[in-house]
Amino acid sequence: MHKIRNLQLGTVVRLTTGNHTLAGVNGGLLKFRNVDTGEYSVTPISEMPLMLEEPLEALAVEPRDLDKVSGQGRADAEFLALHIQEVLVGRRTDGSEDEPREEYDPKRTSLSQRMTAKTVELASLGNGISMRTLRRRIADYRTSGTAGLVDQRKLRKPKPLAKLDARVLEALRIVIAREKNASSGSVERITENLREELLRRFPGEGVAVPPHTSLWRYINILTKGQYTFGNAANRRSKANAPDRMFESRPAIMPGHEVQIDSSPFDIMVLNGTGKPKRAVLTIMVDKATRSIIATSVVMKASKGVDHALLLAKAVVPRPLRPGGEHFTKYELPVMPWAKLLEPEEAAQYETAQPFIVPQRIMTDNGSDYVSTVFRAACEQLGFDITESSTYTPTDKAIVERTFGSIKTMFAQHLPGFTGGTVTNRGTNPAADEGLLDIYTLSELFDRWVTLVWQNRPHEGLRDPIEPSIVHTPNSMYMAMFELTGYVPIPLTADDYISLMPVKYITIQADGITLDYRRYDSVLLHPYRLLKSSDAAHNGKWAVHYDPYNPGAVWVMDPFTELWIECSWMNGDAFSKPFSRHIRTEAKRILEDMGMTGDSSMLRLTQDVLASTRAARTQMDDEAERNKVAEQRNELSGMPAPVLMSAAEATDETAYEVHGTAATPIDERDFDIHGTTGNKAVSS
Repeated sequence: MHKIRNLQLGTVVRLTTGNHTLAGVNGGLLKFRNVDTGEYSVTPISEMPLMLEEPLEALAVEPRDLDKVSGQGRADAEFLALHIQEVLVGRRTDGSEDEPREEYDPKRTSLSQRMTAKTVELASLGNGISMRTLRRRIADYRTSGTAGLVDQRKLRKPKPLAKLDARVLEALRIVIAREKNASSGSVERITENLREELLRRFPGEGVAVPPHTSLWRYINILTKGQYTFGNAANRRSKANAPDRMFESRPAIMPGHEVQIDSSPFDIMVLNGTGKPKRAVLTIMVDKATRSIIATSVVMKASKGVDHALLLAKAVVPRPLRPGGEHFTKYELPVMPWAKLLEPEEAAQYETAQPFIVPQRIMTDNGSDYVSTVFRAACEQLGFDITESSTYTPTDKAIVERTFGSIKTMFAQHLPGFTGGTVTNRGTNPAADEGLLDIYTLSELFDRWVTLVWQNRPHEGLRDPIEPSIVHTPNSMYMAMFELTGYVPIPLTADDYISLMPVKYITIQADGITLDYRRYDSVLLHPYRLLKSSDAAHNGKWAVHYDPYNPGAVWVMDPFTELWIECSWMNGDAFSKPFSRHIRTEAKRILEDMGMTGDSSMLRLTQDVLASTRAARTQMDDEAERNKVAEQRNELSGMPAPVLMSAAEATDETAYEVHGTAATPIDERDFDIHGTTGNKAVSS
């Protein structure tokens, strides 16, 4: 092995011209003093290998040892090094003296005389050492430089397990390893298990268990960072991490690697029967830009068919997806500012979302990802699949970390937030007022991703050259877009429908019934009560539906081969208005380079949720008034006016009284407790 040899000031070397002492250094020139004649000479450092009579000895102490100590230990070594330099060459290298002091001048004094003078000087400075110690320290300096003067006791590596019996150490490691999949216990349990393990592995040897204090110290050392006595989920996750150096897999452009995973959403929502239940969230995250390119929120554990539709979301941008208008078309008319908003302005929030086509998808080994449906969808779309190592969440670290960010940035502001863990859960989050339904939660999350996540600086996108610059997913996408070399073209709405899950249902006289919802279209007239040509499914019709949006279903017309969109007959349930401030703030963010800070992110999230709660309150009030009016009608036998919502009314005074014309009624003329106001009511 070839090592670089160091030459310290004051070191005596044997050159071709005799023994010389290194007296000074100036750039690439070395100043030597002949030990025998006292004459000085200057030699270029490049000629040193040719002038050395014998090779230099390797340093006994690594020069980097000086970097291993700090504070007073380093200061003491550097202080003593200056004084030893003065003893050896007559001057200190710190430039504090131009000429040698008389008692240290090599031309007038011997080395022994200079050492004697130095011991006296150090004693006067409060650092007295003996002549013998000084001689030893000079020898250390000559071989190792300033690093040789460091107190070696400060460099000793601690060996906390050195006194532990090897047999106890072996048994203790085994006992701790068994705690991986067990419920979290205490030190006492490990102690008892250790005694049993010692008797089993070393019978008759009488191996003693260390005292409690010492054993606790040994256990702390062996379980550091393993959550042995903490969270069981964290313990298993840590144990599954690969015991190797983590290697980076850089994503060179958008879509190069997309990570997908599912996790229970930390939110309670209302299911179809009105009961609270925890939702399941699945997201696809692009590694290069940290963009969330597709999402899904479902009530049950995700299946392969759910992920197949998620892939369709990734390749069909939101404005092109059929059925998306079922939210917006009911939202815009009830908002007063919507009349002044151009359709292009309303759509720019969705079009600003990056369109990223995955090339390689990183999944885990769950049954939903190895299913035939999911793999067939990937093959159809041309996506490569890479499976992560079993029980190794670090292979998908980005998507795993994104779930944590969603919890703190979005989920905790929603009613029904579960806290993420049992220890953080409230008394009864399922009893929170204003629990969302699954469709509203899905819509809110999609809008939050577009509005907040994509425009918020991401720590994982910090510029490696200029660390002060932190990109957002949108800005990183724009910066990397030129690297792709091509522009991906989204699939069409027909492609999206064809990738939807299918149920085989008959077409009745009143349309199609799916999941207790009725769908109908005038284009279904020729096929009502008729069987399809699909004999494999007993003549039932293939109905394509979006499990995340019940606004419509689609049936293929067998003659025109065009999709027939059948609308939900109770689609006004999507009437969920959102505040004007959200649109205005989003427009400002897009104009300001698409960036937002934490305070803006929190405000926008709260505004989205506050507007939803206000809409729900308005709808509940209207339903309560209609209910009271119907009850009054049943008790009196008189037809009562039914109040209509603002979205349904074409004129603010036009109301319907059970199909007959009536005098315009002002809502304030009614008392919801069953009594009339000041005005007379005519039937």
